[in-house]
Amino acid sequence: MGYYLGKFYFEKKDFFLILAILSLLGTIHFSYPLPLFDSKNLLVLTILFLLAKGVVLPTHDTAVFTAFLVALFLTLFFPLFKVLIFLVFAFIFLRLTKVV
Repeated sequence: MGYYLGKFYFEKKDFFLILAILSLLGTIHFSYPLPLFDSKNLLVLTILFLLAKGVVLPTHDTAVFTAFLVALFLTLFFPLFKVLIFLVFAFIFLRLTKVV
């Protein structure tokens, strides 16, 4: 079930992503620390995930979600640039194997 907002079509999952972006912006603005995570890195990953959901077909959401979930856990151990390189290679691999 989805909702139209002007020209854009949003599913419930997309509203939760937008809510996550707004809450991350609130934690950055009010300097509230998140244990184990950097709020700015999470904000970048959440925005990239929202953009990727707009580009990838809805039938491939599971593969994209899995790649971003792994990227989320990689931010615990690696800097953001390495995590973004992982995401690029993951999407190239998913495209080459015709998953996405």
